[in-house]
Amino acid sequence: PYGNVPSLAPGAPGAKNFVGSLGVPLGVGLLVLGVIFIFPFGPFLIPAGLLVLFFALRKTLAEKKIGTVKLACGATSVAPGSNVPLRLSFVPRKSSRLSRITAKLVGKESCVSGSGTNRTTHTHKFHERVLTLLSECDVTAGRLVQTEAAVPIPETAAFSFHASDNDLSWELEVRVDIPLWPDWMEKRPLIVRPPVQAEVVEAMVVEETPPQVVGPRNGRLGHHQHHRG
Repeated sequence: PYGNVPSLAPGAPGAKNFVGSLGVPLGVGLLVLGVIFIFPFGPFLIPAGLLVLFFALRKTLAEKKIGTVKLACGATSVAPGSNVPLRLSFVPRKSSRLSRITAKLVGKESCVSGSGTNRTTHTHKFHERVLTLLSECDVTAGRLVQTEAAVPIPETAAFSFHASDNDLSWELEVRVDIPLWPDWMEKRPLIVRPPVQAEVVEAMVVEETPPQVVGPRNGRLGHHQHHRG
C-alpha cells in the first residue's frame, strides 16, 4: 500500500553485469587514448583509466585470493525495528590475513534544486552503522570461512521514498577488508517501510422489515356498510 519506493535495480544482477562488461573496455580505452594523446590529455586520461579498471576488477582481484564469496541476505523489504539476516561464506584460495569483515547500513536522502545549468543535487547521510562480522584473523587455503549476523534496522520514520527530484534510500554494504590488496565489496539496496497490517473493513448491517403483502379483496363490502332504511 506504500507507493513511491525506490527501485532495487542498483543491486540487480543486470547492473553488476553492466559494470563488469563495460568497465574494463572503458578503462582500457581511456589508457590507450591517454598514451596516444599523452600531451595534453595524458595526465587526465591515464589516471581516469586506471581508476575505472580498479573499480571494474576490484571484486575479481579480491576473489583471486579469497575465492568466490557467497552472500545471502534476507528480505529486501524490511520494517523499522526488524533485523536483516546475513550470511557470508568463502573458501580461500591462498592462506592470508584479513583485517575484518563488516556490514555497513547507510540511510541517505538526496534533493535536487534548480534546473538546467543551475541544477544541484544535495545529499545528507542521516544514518550509518558499521557491524563487525569477523575481526582480524588468519585464513587458511581450502578451509571454509563463514559468518552470520543480524543487521538491525533502527526505529525510524525515514521510509524509503523515490520521486523525480527527491530520494530517501537505504543500502547495506558488505566488505571483506584484505590488507595490501583490493577489498571485496558488495552493496545491497533495502526498502524500509512500515509493517503491513491486515486491513479491517467494517460493514454496517441494515435490517430491513419485510414488505407487507396485501391479499386480494373479496366480494364483500368492508366493515363500513350503508343500509337503506
